[in-house]
Amino acid sequence: MKQLAISLLFILCVVGCKAKSSAGSDQQNPEKAPPPVMAAKITPPMTPAGTDPATKLAAMATTNPKAAPATNPAGSTVRYYFFDGCWDGRGKSVEEAREKCKKLGKTGRVWQRKGCLCNDPHLITVKSADPVAFYFMSTHLHHLGKTPAIVRKKCQKGREESIKKGITADYDCAKEKIRKAHGPYTRVFAFSDFDDPKQFVYLDTEEGVWMDETGEAPCFVGG
Repeated sequence: MKQLAISLLFILCVVGCKAKSSAGSDQQNPEKAPPPVMAAKITPPMTPAGTDPATKLAAMATTNPKAAPATNPAGSTVRYYFFDGCWDGRGKSVEEAREKCKKLGKTGRVWQRKGCLCNDPHLITVKSADPVAFYFMSTHLHHLGKTPAIVRKKCQKGREESIKKGITADYDCAKEKIRKAHGPYTRVFAFSDFDDPKQFVYLDTEEGVWMDETGEAPCFVGG
């Protein structure tokens, strides 16, 4: 019996030592330890390309003119078109100007038939934002300046000089009409022997007269 008790005690010691050894081995070798429980990662559903509301609105604004208000950049408003040499054939569109030009080129007056050639390089576009090169007054004496005030001052001075010379000057410089010369414009067509398209590049946009920087015209209107 004593011998049996000793054997059982030996077996219990061996089992206990193996259990401790196995626990220590698991702590020193984490690869054998069971993996930790990870929290589930929730991924939001992906929005199909082109269906995002912000993307759709941006696309509509660029492809659908009703989705966003139309813009009108400064200087984009066209007052009229005309083919150089055919001032009377000006129109609100290129098509209108071309149609009028062709008609005048066939049935217009002598200078219109000569000037209204309607070639594309002769097309002049006059816009509302074209710069004012100078102001001028040519009702009596020709005066020009960078501002209307300068023009009226020159007019008054010229009137006083005329009176001193005994020349009749029955006009009021404060009431005389002042016009504008816009430009410079790019020209390639000389409509007369007196015209130089590189020199006369400023346009009286009310009367169609081409002028140089001094306000002189080539003795013939632009149309």
